[in-house]
Amino acid sequence: MTVPQAREASPDIKTVSDYISLLFSQGNYADAVIFCQKVLQTNANDYAVWGNLGIALRKLNHEAAALVCLKRAAELGPASLPLLRHHAHCLRQMGRKDEALQAYADALKLFPDDFDLHLFYAGGLDKFGRHEECLARMNAVLKLDPGNAEALWHRA
Repeated sequence: MTVPQAREASPDIKTVSDYISLLFSQGNYADAVIFCQKVLQTNANDYAVWGNLGIALRKLNHEAAALVCLKRAAELGPASLPLLRHHAHCLRQMGRKDEALQAYADALKLFPDDFDLHLFYAGGLDKFGRHEECLARMNAVLKLDPGNAEALWHRA
């Protein structure tokens, strides 16, 4: 489906980004990959599309390809929380411990108030066997949102 076809089906679709968001909301990452690749054939410098391509590839468990796209997005445009998160997640899924933990730490320097990012970082510490640091991070996370069920579960 193209953006014009999507507009016919849903008048809320006004931009490429809207269409990619629709595909993501439907969990249709394979079509999002195809669409992003088509868009990049005509505009290879669209950092947002590179980022969305990376996110879609990560959702399809193609972490190595996702990393390439996310890095390209970072070269072309400003740092964004979703791109930094997905970059760190890819590294974590690939077992690249030091790089993943550094990516989470670097993202937290830019977005220190993001609850989920703190939670993901703690999860990375846990995955890589750094349990004392994970516990300390979880305690810090719970100071941001003391009643958060997910954080309480992970801390336990």
